[in-house]
Amino acid sequence: MNVYFFNFASLLYLLGTVAYLIYTILLKESLSRLAATLVSVGFASHTLALFTRYLEAGYTPVTNLYESLSFFAWMIVGILLIVNLKYKVKVLGSLLTPIALILMVFASALPKEILPLAPVLRSFWHPLHVIFAFLGNAIFALASAAESCISFRETNSNRKGWSHHQKAPPLKTLDDLNYQSLKFGFPS
Repeated sequence: MNVYFFNFASLLYLLGTVAYLIYTILLKESLSRLAATLVSVGFASHTLALFTRYLEAGYTPVTNLYESLSFFAWMIVGILLIVNLKYKVKVLGSLLTPIALILMVFASALPKEILPLAPVLRSFWHPLHVIFAFLGNAIFALASAAESCISFRETNSNRKGWSHHQKAPPLKTLDDLNYQSLKFGFPS
């Protein structure tokens, strides 16, 4: 059952990625809202996929490469959705959703059967360690995306006729987002 939710989430991430990328070219707010909606519904489906996998397996689904890639993609999208609530930097979706989509594509090519948990992984600390490790990496992906926006904006700020510059997020917002990402990413 978890594979159906996973595949549906992958499809929605694909559509959301395309909508975000077209938004960066056309800068139409309706595309941004469509992309955010697609990615949000995909995140909900992905959450169901992870939850049903947890119920089917009986352990936190982060013990093989398929589960790890899926979980990492889920974390990246979750961080994107949380950050968009506060900062409203829509262009981050065009940088982070392709990463999540690539992770999902690679995960979809891997075996999906549920195997018994190895004895070494039967620990109270294993799920906590893995969750915080992936959380830190997802936050660093966000920091990287924010820094890419800063670099792109600074590189193109002196170009004549660069119409997207006015729609780009303010440097102060991007700098604050980058700082907050690094502040929370390192302890994770």
